[in-house]
Amino acid sequence: MKYIISIGSNIKPAHHVPWVIQKMYDEFDAVVVSRFYRTHAYAMKSHTVFWNGAVMVESSLSQENLKRLLCEWEVTSGRNRNHPQCSTRDRTLDLDILWQDERGWLEDISKLRNLPYMWQPISSLLALPTNKGHCGIVWFLMCKVLLGGKRKRLK
Repeated sequence: MKYIISIGSNIKPAHHVPWVIQKMYDEFDAVVVSRFYRTHAYAMKSHTVFWNGAVMVESSLSQENLKRLLCEWEVTSGRNRNHPQCSTRDRTLDLDILWQDERGWLEDISKLRNLPYMWQPISSLLALPTNKGHCGIVWFLMCKVLLGGKRKRLK
């Protein structure tokens, strides 16, 4: 299955974003990474800048097991998911599944389109809308076979 996952971080993003992308390269069969954007906090008070981006991955994990894995990575990075204000405070990582090829959008697409820090990375992983008003997926297979059998580290 293919998934689009958003990635956000405003606590040491230069460390946490490459760390989680490397985890994804190690875990999934294929990974495509969008551009990342530096943005101010949205719907929360913070003076630190977020890095926001998205990835498209191919995995045999169910949506539930993928979400569990993403939450584990958030906790490993130092995020306290049990804090009562977990979703409105600074965070090491925020990983959300937004789309799955068998189910479509898992979040309200009209809301995502109105959030440039989300939509710009997501739309870079999608084809342009057709005159029928739907998006098709552009899928670039990136796997260790194409990289000569060697894993490429992020810099």
